[in-house]
Amino acid sequence: MNLLIDEIRPVKEFPIRGCKECAFSNGGHLFAAVQGNNIQLYSTTSFLCVNSLKAHNGKIRCLLWSADDNKLISCGM
Repeated sequence: MNLLIDEIRPVKEFPIRGCKECAFSNGGHLFAAVQGNNIQLYSTTSFLCVNSLKAHNGKIRCLLWSADDNKLISCGM
């Protein structure tokens, strides 16, 4: 665990260009990031991309995790 009092430092940068929407899971172990019409799921513990979802035809406007983190809801236009 890292605890910083006087400054904020980046621990890891993810190669996501043009990200307009992102959402952390309620448990904090995953986050979803939108890149165009794809959703990439990253683990916050390993910093790896664990899945890539490609189901939207247009831009994704909103992401929301279910309360138990088993589902990710997305809507687009």
